[in-house]
Amino acid sequence: MPISVLTIVLVSVIGGLLYAAYEQHVKLQISKNNNQQDSETQQQMAALKNELKSLKKL
Repeated sequence: MPISVLTIVLVSVIGGLLYAAYEQHVKLQISKNNNQQDSETQQQMAALKNELKSLKKL
């Protein structure tokens, strides 16, 4: 096998692996961000429910 073909194959395989790792990293970051937003939203909803209960008492 000529060295140029081997080089092309190696670069392609390594590039594909690096891209897959980067893609997983990005998905993990998005997931963490969504979890944080979900928790903030739940806290805001709890606060609004408490305010609504206070208003209903009036």
